Amino acid sequence: MLSDTKANKIFLIILVILLSIVFSFVKGWERRGTENRSTQNLAFQASDSLKISTITNDIVIEVDPNAKQISFSVGGNERDVLHVDKKGNLVTVEVKPVEHWFLHFVSYTPAPLVVTLPVDTVDSLEAASVSGDIRVIPALKANRVELKSTSGGLDILSLEAKDQVKLASVSGGIDASSITAARSVELATTSGTIEVQQIQTKDAVLKSISGSIQTQANLSSQGSLKASSTSGTLDLDLRKTKDLDITASTLSGDIRFNGQSQEQKKTNVQEGDASHTVQMNTVSGTISLLY
Repeated sequence: MLSDTKANKIFLIILVILLSIVFSFVKGWERRGTENRSTQNLAFQASDSLKISTITNDIVIEVDPNAKQISFSVGGNERDVLHVDKKGNLVTVEVKPVEHWFLHFVSYTPAPLVVTLPVDTVDSLEAASVSGDIRVIPALKANRVELKSTSGGLDILSLEAKDQVKLASVSGGIDASSITAARSVELATTSGTIEVQQIQTKDAVLKSISGSIQTQANLSSQGSLKASSTSGTLDLDLRKTKDLDITASTLSGDIRFNGQSQEQKKTNVQEGDASHTVQMNTVSGTISLLY
């Protein structure tokens, strides 16, 4: 019994030492990923398109008017899994995490992928991440924009599209100052919130399951807006849009128009020539509308 106890103690000491060594190595490896960055550059102009894909890395998009090329920068520990390619007018970049056995035992925080554009205009922008956030720091112009993340959030300053903007996240929120699109804006989350200070478009579709939706919308001629949630709150401001045909319905929630509670669970209001259609639906959430 005594010898077994000593053997167990020695084994535990050796195990603690080995785990400490592995932990120190991993932490040093992670710091190396944030301090020593690998950068690739390509020629890029406003007529080019950009497609970005990561799994765990955050995506940060910025503009440097003094830059001559587009640059992709990521932590040094990911340099062998940063793939950049350009075919015609399409630039694609993909980042995948390095596979190491010790990552199964110790947490790993990947360095963000930083994309620096030499211009504030692109033909189209697509960015997708599984667990990373997507941040668009500058005011960006494009024909079409599509950003999506599974568990990460979308943080945007300003997007202006000639055609369409589509933003989607499952558990992350969507936050933006301004989104403008000539044809349509589509925003969707499952449990995350949607908070956009201003949307200007012809047709807008806003969807959330349990998250709230808050925005001010300005619809162009004969445009429409559809907003829906299951348990989340719909808080909309349509005072910049006239000639409205408004329908709001809820199963067990409340409906308020201009601060006044509506007695019916389904309410319809029309003003002017009713050329702009607005449909708002919740199951148990509250609908609050200013018009």
